[in-house]
Amino acid sequence: MGPGLFRLLLATVVVIYHYSSFSLGHAAVYLFFVLSGYWVYQMWQRKYSRMRHPYLTFAISRAWRIAPVFLLCSALACAMVWVQFHLQPTAAAVPRGAFWAVLPSVILLGYNSSWFAPLIPAWSLDIEMQYYLIAPLLLLALKQKPATVFILVAATGLAFTALHGHATLAAYIPCFMAGMLAARFPGRVNGKRLVNASLVATTLIIAAPLVVPAWRSVLLGGVDPGPLYRYNELFNVLVTLACLPFALGTVTQRSGKADQLMADLSFSVYLFHWIPHQLVNQYFPALAKEPRFDRALALCVIFAVTYALAALITLAVDRPANRARGRFLHARLGAAGGARAEPARAPVMTPVATPVLDLTHDALAASLGTPEGEPT
Repeated sequence: MGPGLFRLLLATVVVIYHYSSFSLGHAAVYLFFVLSGYWVYQMWQRKYSRMRHPYLTFAISRAWRIAPVFLLCSALACAMVWVQFHLQPTAAAVPRGAFWAVLPSVILLGYNSSWFAPLIPAWSLDIEMQYYLIAPLLLLALKQKPATVFILVAATGLAFTALHGHATLAAYIPCFMAGMLAARFPGRVNGKRLVNASLVATTLIIAAPLVVPAWRSVLLGGVDPGPLYRYNELFNVLVTLACLPFALGTVTQRSGKADQLMADLSFSVYLFHWIPHQLVNQYFPALAKEPRFDRALALCVIFAVTYALAALITLAVDRPANRARGRFLHARLGAAGGARAEPARAPVMTPVATPVLDLTHDALAASLGTPEGEPT
């Protein structure tokens, strides 16, 4: 499976999670985080570390990668809230401090801890941005003593989470660092046998609750979940661990134009699907009570429209912005190469000879989400 197809599959799992009782959305987001950690390590080593002002360039590039689609979807989500407040007589009054609560809908940072989060999947992008701010420092530390750094950072993050909740990067740092370690030690987790075993184990773990009725509620939630649903988060973690080698194995596969399109589409699907989801909840609440066949048919139509509009966003907004970002990085790489080469009188490496950025495999922004509020 190509890396783009796998990311689109993860985004689809998040979409299904929001429209049904199939509760694997957290696992999809955690795997997004792992892949993000992997690609950030790779991109820093191969590209950003050779650019002028590497850290600043990296921060600008990551914000630029996320901002266009996020701002568009965030504006649509905020507009929906505005309509609810002003056109429906039963809407609640706007509370004090609304301006500061809306601010994360523009700058993204703080979104996961804000009471005003109309675009739920964007919570994971907040976590991603927090990770980007410290990723270069983690990368340098992992070069020295990777095992020690991983244990210390993961333990500190989990302890902080136990005391202060899941609103910050601390709760998810082990996912990112797992991806970084996989990039630091290539070949350790993507052997063919291990990848195949990972796929089989993941399939069996997910299938078990569907086959055994007594276990079903650990996977299927809904309005009235069963007693085992309290362990759903642990189940998602188990699925994440089982799927890790397979997920990291996809990054070694060839990626053609179609796979690249699916990689880009996954980001738009991950964010945009929340808009039609909320429209359905707001204006067609009776859909959940329709017969199963009618409901499935309606969801197929909703999914088709959602993916078509997400594709339009990808082609009209995301890809043009990404090309502009590529030109910016190209210039930064050329300037850095020239500055280093001049003192030694060596020939300057032409930027054309060195690819600036693997836009296809750039770290996400899902989810995906959710964040990466709700986990997705």
